[in-house]
Amino acid sequence: TWYQQVITSTVNIGTPHWADYPGLAVDDEAIYITNNMFSFGTDVFDSVRLWIMDKDAGAGGGLYNGGTSTVTIHDPDAAVGLGFSNFTLQPAHMFGTPPGNTGTFLVAYSGLTDGVNEFLNVTRVDNPTTSPTFTQQFVALGDIDNTVAVMPDAPQSGSATPIETNDRRALNAVWRNNSLWTTAQVVPGSGGDAGEATAHWVQVNTSNLASLTLTDQGNVGGDDIDPGAYTFMPSVMVDSGGNMAIGFALSSPNDFAGAYYTCRQAGDPAGTVQSTGTLAAGQDFYVRTFGGPRNRWGDYSGMALDPSNGSTFWIYNEYAITRGTMIGGEDGRWGTRYGSFDCTGGGTPTPTPSNFLPAIRKQWAPTPTPFANPVQDPSFEAGTPNAFWTETSTAWGTPLCTFGCGFGGGTGPRTGSWWAWFGGVTGSQEVGSLSQNVTFPSGTAHLTFYLEIAATGTTGFLDARVDGNTVFSVTQADAPSYPTYQQVVVDVSAFADGGQHVVSFNSTTNAGAGPMNIFVDDIAITP
Repeated sequence: TWYQQVITSTVNIGTPHWADYPGLAVDDEAIYITNNMFSFGTDVFDSVRLWIMDKDAGAGGGLYNGGTSTVTIHDPDAAVGLGFSNFTLQPAHMFGTPPGNTGTFLVAYSGLTDGVNEFLNVTRVDNPTTSPTFTQQFVALGDIDNTVAVMPDAPQSGSATPIETNDRRALNAVWRNNSLWTTAQVVPGSGGDAGEATAHWVQVNTSNLASLTLTDQGNVGGDDIDPGAYTFMPSVMVDSGGNMAIGFALSSPNDFAGAYYTCRQAGDPAGTVQSTGTLAAGQDFYVRTFGGPRNRWGDYSGMALDPSNGSTFWIYNEYAITRGTMIGGEDGRWGTRYGSFDCTGGGTPTPTPSNFLPAIRKQWAPTPTPFANPVQDPSFEAGTPNAFWTETSTAWGTPLCTFGCGFGGGTGPRTGSWWAWFGGVTGSQEVGSLSQNVTFPSGTAHLTFYLEIAATGTTGFLDARVDGNTVFSVTQADAPSYPTYQQVVVDVSAFADGGQHVVSFNSTTNAGAGPMNIFVDDIAITP
């Protein structure tokens, strides 16, 4: 069962601010959502906010029980006394039980440096659903990034217009087995990837919460695809065995922009990843600036872990496809590719392309063949005279009506332009009927329709029949139950033999203090 909850993302920070770039993570207690906050009108970045939504799993009434969660909003940077804001905090997906009272870790990079070495900003969130507290630490990474350099755009085959690679922010995070993993982009100052936008991964040891330390880190250069490759938009995930997978975009002077990935097994040498796997190689060059200076690309790749086995990675990303219709002098197009693989064997596996994400494939039964309503013209939109319905009326020739009839104190048609109007006659009795031969399903059947009654002081009734047998009936006394259209559902399984049966609506209204108006619309036979 899927449950939905809506939260208001507008926050007053002196003035109203809107939320951008949401991050999402869960642990066993809560759902964590982070956003960068911008002022309305000026669009000036102000700070980061964290929403904590209590799952209330098993508590009776919370989101995971079909109710509403308790939601709290926090300013993590202010809570730890930082005099600056790290533009984008990523909450870590939590697998297993973390030490102490930890809920999740908030991770930020964005090129934080002292001029010599770079640092990862990690904020621990404790007691998330009771009294949240925040503890911040900097984890030294060494000289991994020439932060003076602007993040360079990536070259692409076939065009002098490069692909935008965006910036240095941490893109996602995951915690498992006392290790916190995250990924971002850097510009190495030396080595084979010097001066190139390069995907980078970091592993932090969280065994001692008071003193987080660097366990391992490394670049994903894609040099086995092309020595001049730029790698960007990375996402990271870790399986139950501690094996890491990273998905990323890759573009180079000899390659179109495409979707790629790699593995790192738990026992691999420090700082290394395995060979690059291809999810979907680019097929053409891509130029789409949409009238601006930025040839923006793939915000962002994604990686998920299949809950059925804890080892299958699902990866999804963009790749450039054959160019299409020229618009504004540009004709770049992209496609999206999904695939699954695992990192438990040797070498980088070949992905299995798929159109299914794991949550959909694992949680939903196969889509049944839709049941076709056997009632012809169920909303009377064929008008009158009608080829599907047999109409009779002693007062005005036909019970079917369109807007030209007026509404008789009712609301008119429920859908479309036509509806059935029984009664509505002043000074004389009206006897009307509608009928149709309908093929019923076998086994179980229900007659459904929408009914509205606008009674003004006369007597009268309407009934629904199958083969002349009354299966539903209302009188003037029932009018308060149908002040506007209400759905009526009648079990007619006694006739559900796969054969044809006559479905009819029959009404008699008597003239008196005023006409009795009975309206019917949207008729169906359902299983």
